[in-house]
Amino acid sequence: MKKMYLGLSFLGIILPFAIVIPWIQNYGLNIDLFVSEWFANRISQFFDVDFLITWLVWQLFIL
Repeated sequence: MKKMYLGLSFLGIILPFAIVIPWIQNYGLNIDLFVSEWFANRISQFFDVDFLITWLVWQLFIL
């Protein structure tokens, strides 16, 4: 069970960076563009809101 969580933790680190690093290479650290693309359409808004709620619950759990 510990190995499974360790593997999932690595995936949770590697996969998001595999997506965002090419974007940063193309556009640099343009925060305005990043935020505008973050909420560009309904499906991305769905995942953004889901992530923000999950992050908030996680923060409250830690406190």
